[in-house]
Amino acid sequence: MREDMAVQAIAYISQLVEDVPAQRVDQIAAEAESSNLLFGITSILLFDGKSFLQYLEGPEREVKKAYAKILKSTSHNEIVELKRGRVGVRRFPDWALRFLRVGEQELHHAATGDWTGLARRRAADTGATTAIDRLAKLATAEGPAEAVVAGVLYFGAQDRPSEAESAP
Repeated sequence: MREDMAVQAIAYISQLVEDVPAQRVDQIAAEAESSNLLFGITSILLFDGKSFLQYLEGPEREVKKAYAKILKSTSHNEIVELKRGRVGVRRFPDWALRFLRVGEQELHHAATGDWTGLARRRAADTGATTAIDRLAKLATAEGPAEAVVAGVLYFGAQDRPSEAESAP
C-alpha cells in the first residue's frame, strides 16, 4: 500500500453463533489474517469466548470489501458498528491480524471506550483513555495475566486452555 493513501478504519462488535465450535474461531482468524495480508489490511480481533470486537484498517476499498464479507458471515450475529472513518496513519501497522483471547471485562472495556475520531490519546492529555488506547494496551501487553498457547495470546486464567488441552 502507498503510504500517502487514506487509511479507512472500521470497528465493530458481534456475538458468536452458539453452534460454532471453538476451533472454528481459530480457523476464521487464520483465514482473515491470510486475506488481510493479501489486501493490505491490518487488524486487531478480540474474542472473549462469546463476543468479538474487531478493528480493521487499510485502503478504503479493501476495508469496505472485507467488512461486507464480515457482515455476510454466518459464524456471528448481532453486529454493531462502533465507528467508521478515515485515520491519518495506521494504528496497528505490525499485524495483519492480531487475534487476542480476552476476558469479558477486557472486551467490554475496549468496546465502551471513546471511539471519537478513532484517535489515540495525546501524551500531554491526562483524561480517560480512548478505545484505540485500550486496544493498543491489550495488543502489546506483557505480564503474568497472559499466556501464549499455540500462537494465540490469552488473557486471564479463565480463557486459557489447561496444560492438558494445549499439549500437542
